[in-house]
Amino acid sequence: MEEIYRAMFEFVRAELAQPLCSAPQRRQFPFRDRYQHTRRVFGWAQRLLKEVPADPFLTLTAAIFHDSGFSRMPNDDHALASAELCRGYLARAGYDAHTISRVVYLVAMHSEKKRPLAELSDEMRVLIDADLLDEVGGLCVLWDSMDEGTSPVQSYEKTYRRLEKAYHTLNSKQDRMRTAPGLRIYQENLRMVRGFLDHLRYELCLDESD
Repeated sequence: MEEIYRAMFEFVRAELAQPLCSAPQRRQFPFRDRYQHTRRVFGWAQRLLKEVPADPFLTLTAAIFHDSGFSRMPNDDHALASAELCRGYLARAGYDAHTISRVVYLVAMHSEKKRPLAELSDEMRVLIDADLLDEVGGLCVLWDSMDEGTSPVQSYEKTYRRLEKAYHTLNSKQDRMRTAPGLRIYQENLRMVRGFLDHLRYELCLDESD
């Protein structure tokens, strides 16, 4: 990883560690770490950039900062807080106004995932898909399984039923993807989950008991 991105990550890590705003809805899933999510979105963006002609610096910088404002505004308005943190960081680092405005726009608008494709730059399309690809495949299975482990009533079948609901929810949202490689990977991840659930159903002998 280039040093400029390492410095950005360190800034965002410190920012997300600040308890500046109560976020009970985030504490519901303590294993979901916002900084680690950011690292994964950065990784997904790097993969998509191999196939989409977006500007790497603009896209990757926006990926690093896209959720940085969660410690200040942990709700649907977090993108605006993230954009302001990004603006301040890039200004202090000496980037030109045009570059700053382009990155800040990506961060500020990344939550607007239902905008028409024609309105989105290649950078925005990659950022949106990178964000959506997190927690779709194996991490989807881990998320629901780990959370079920905190439930007062636990069973393999109960967890399976929950995973089936999660799969169908994700399957219904394929139209949110904004790049061809993003959609391809999303579908690959869904197929992996579908295969896992089919085999889990077989192991639980649910076909015989239904």
